[in-house]
Amino acid sequence: MDRQAIFDRVATHLLTQMVKSMKDPDMDNRCMYRGANGTSCAVGCLIPDDRYEERFEGLTPDSDPNSFIYKMDRKAAAIAFKKMLAEVLGATTEDDFAFLRGLQRIHDFGDQFSWRRDLDRFAELSNLQFCVAV
Repeated sequence: MDRQAIFDRVATHLLTQMVKSMKDPDMDNRCMYRGANGTSCAVGCLIPDDRYEERFEGLTPDSDPNSFIYKMDRKAAAIAFKKMLAEVLGATTEDDFAFLRGLQRIHDFGDQFSWRRDLDRFAELSNLQFCVAV
């Protein structure tokens, strides 16, 4: 999947969902790939249900598996996560992972009412078209 297609899918998803994907919005404000009430985050919406694993939660596309030297279960999860991103999205380079992480940050750190503006700016900086009709 090329970057324009990834961006279009994420932008359409976020601007349609208009709520952050969290485990429990009332109790736990951590963003999740798969959250309560069928929500998903910017990267979570790109992961097919049959490829999602709960152990991916807490990892980011740019997570370095080698940073988990004392936590072998997290290292294995990070390796599996990157392998899945490569197979599903064709993301194989650090630049690809940084691109996905940039989209994820819009969801995780931005207010949903600023997502349209943030996505427009991200598209501009990434030399993409922002033409989502939501």
